[in-house]
Amino acid sequence: MSNVQRIGSYVLLKKVATGGMAELYKAKKSGEKGFEKLLAIKMILPHLSSNEEFISMFIDEAKVAAILNHQNIVQIYDLGKIDESYCIVMEYVRGKDLKNVISRGSKLKNPISMEHSCLITCSALAGLSYAHRKKDRGRDLDIVHRDISPQNILVSYEGEVKIVDFGIAKAATKSNETRAGVLKGKLAYMSPEQARGKPLDQRSDVFSMGVVLYEMLSGKRLFYGDTDMETLERVREAKVEPLPEAVGHDVPEGLDAIVMKALEKEPQDRYQTAADMEEALMEFMRKSGYSMSTVSVSQYMHRIFRDDIEDELREEESWDQTMVSDTLSVDTLSAAAPEGAFDGVTGITPQPAPAPAKQPAPAPPTPAPAQAAQRPGGSSMGKLAIAAVAVLVLGGGGLWFSMKKGGRPEVTPAVTPAVTPAEAPAAQATAGNAPAPAPVKAKAEDTKEAAKEAKKAKAAETARKQVQVNEALKPVKQVSAPPPPQAAAPPPAPAPAKSAAAISSEPSGAEVYLDGKRSGSTPLNIEGLEPGRRFAVKVSKDGYESWSGGFSTEPGRKETVHASLSQQYGKLSVDAKPWAVVLVDGEQKGTTPMADIRLTAGEHSLVMGNPKLKLKRQMKVRIEPDKTNRVVVDFTNNP
Repeated sequence: MSNVQRIGSYVLLKKVATGGMAELYKAKKSGEKGFEKLLAIKMILPHLSSNEEFISMFIDEAKVAAILNHQNIVQIYDLGKIDESYCIVMEYVRGKDLKNVISRGSKLKNPISMEHSCLITCSALAGLSYAHRKKDRGRDLDIVHRDISPQNILVSYEGEVKIVDFGIAKAATKSNETRAGVLKGKLAYMSPEQARGKPLDQRSDVFSMGVVLYEMLSGKRLFYGDTDMETLERVREAKVEPLPEAVGHDVPEGLDAIVMKALEKEPQDRYQTAADMEEALMEFMRKSGYSMSTVSVSQYMHRIFRDDIEDELREEESWDQTMVSDTLSVDTLSAAAPEGAFDGVTGITPQPAPAPAKQPAPAPPTPAPAQAAQRPGGSSMGKLAIAAVAVLVLGGGGLWFSMKKGGRPEVTPAVTPAVTPAEAPAAQATAGNAPAPAPVKAKAEDTKEAAKEAKKAKAAETARKQVQVNEALKPVKQVSAPPPPQAAAPPPAPAPAKSAAAISSEPSGAEVYLDGKRSGSTPLNIEGLEPGRRFAVKVSKDGYESWSGGFSTEPGRKETVHASLSQQYGKLSVDAKPWAVVLVDGEQKGTTPMADIRLTAGEHSLVMGNPKLKLKRQMKVRIEPDKTNRVVVDFTNNP
């Protein structure tokens, strides 16, 4: 495919979208031993790459976005340059944005259900809540997305929900230049305070999430106007029609109350955090008997995007074929000699198979090989070759040519003609008897010697004739024609090609368990898997929530599995007598007593020192998820 291009370790497969700020590509990164990973690469447009202030802010915000590691947030893997254009390498989500989901559902008269609307919103709120609470070394990052909209909420074909473009929207709003298309938040999904240009906090994202939920439930655009100015004015006024009136049928009172509270004009009247709104929705879903599983969302996605999914799979298979660097060639063998196989070989003229005919008259006796070799009329090698080709065409069996020492070919005929007693003496006579020379008159002194020689010759002739008689009286061994060749048994059906799997995780180095058995650490390639099976996968890493999933194998196909592991946190409280300076993983945290130091789950290095007493204690402490580890050091008992 002409649109597949390699850039460094990445292969840009397809341009997915182009906006005023960037181009988005579907890409692939290849690693050792056949490891491959689909990615999304967002390349900043050239006219923005020339703005140094914008690039500086863009890089700062991309760094912040990269530390967000949550299952409901698209993970950012790398920030760099490709052909002098800044780009962000991020997780690729097989699915559609929520705007596309709403549009397709409406077109097919199969809109998103109330249950699915609540579940998608809860998942997005979970990602928002994590981002709003995110800290860096104990310092609040105060992240506000600022551009929550259906376009920035992705729904995978497996029912997962992920928010995209964290940090980028924030970076874009800091640009000193005003350009059409630069991301500042989509007008119809802004909060009233954002539309007025006031300072924002996380409650602005809560309002935007309320707009998205309203539109999923009603199928209508809430603040959309004919012009940008009209849309902006409607957002500032924040007048919302109750859901029952908007949809024309009853909506559960509890759900309408949740939506209306999220869409309050004044920030102090809304849910104060995304977590508060998420909890209210989950409570409503529990009371309503709604499922909390993403399976039903996955089924809905497969129903409305069936053709898209099949097209994408075919497209990826086409890319795989395009990217193969070595082409395999296969030699086929035919039981019959191919046309022209004997061209240019001296003395060989392929003979066509004779058509069925009446039984021919008996042929004259076939001469013995020695006799045939002496006959005039062409090369004996050429005649033998003709016989070999004729047998190939007729389907005769056996090995026809073998090479004697010295390079002369030897021919073993398929059928040895029978020899009758009457023919045997004649053949021997032909081969051994020659006419006697005319007698020559000898000198007198030679007469005696000549008589002796004649006597010897007579005895030899008598012995020769006796041998002929004996040979003639021997029983003739009849040689029957070999049985017709039997059809070769069909070769056994080949065993189905084995399958393989490439399992990766973010972060890497996680333990992989396949069907409950430890198989190695990510990134991991597993070969020789039985095709046509479903395998359960568990990926775990110290300090992270375990990930569970699975995949089904197909003959000769390599499956890819990627697990995004969510970081777990716990707390550490430390105290000392009389007092101590506290360092965790080499970073000074303060002076004792210190309580509730938030740390990632896992093992950490703790150093407590009292410079006045010139004493120091160094130890390893383990932080368990959602638990507090308390450490007390008494320097007064130090030996």
